[in-house]
Amino acid sequence: MLDEQGRIDELRDLALKGHHFAARRLTERLGRQGRVDELRELADAGHHLAAERLAELLVEQGRLEELRELAFAGYDAAVEPLAELGLTEDLYRLVAEGRDRAVRPLAGLLAGLLAGQGRVEELRILAEAGHYEAAHQLANLLAEQGQIAELRALVGVGAPYAARNLLNLLTRQGKDDEADMIDRFGLPLHDDA
Repeated sequence: MLDEQGRIDELRDLALKGHHFAARRLTERLGRQGRVDELRELADAGHHLAAERLAELLVEQGRLEELRELAFAGYDAAVEPLAELGLTEDLYRLVAEGRDRAVRPLAGLLAGLLAGQGRVEELRILAEAGHYEAAHQLANLLAEQGQIAELRALVGVGAPYAARNLLNLLTRQGKDDEADMIDRFGLPLHDDA
């Protein structure tokens, strides 16, 4: 009602006092009007919806540096747009700074981008640092590239999905007997070849 009556100052006061409905209405209005600074004020007050709309608006307006600043200032809502824009280096920095603990899908978003770009070494670094999704993406990428020896190494350290990828790759390459032996008895601890 305040929104419809144009009583924006009162709506803002309610929103900043923690009134969820007022914050949502104000966020919608400010977003339609492209009012970034006022959305930032709401986001700073802890309104997640305002932070999401702010990130969307910055992307729409091409203000990527401000989007980056939000992400590095701790606004989780700014992280996914970085991934959607393919800003791999920014995601990599966020993971390196430990933000992946706060933004759970961050390492997964980064791993997906790195895999799509064929960046095996960066995936390996993330996988070795304990990022499950990076290990999964690395196993998939190595299988796509036909890297049997690399997949064997991943299986040896227990990387997720590496064994399945290795067996599938061996089968695709017509090495059914080897795939069957590994499936039945596991990988040998060392090669006797």
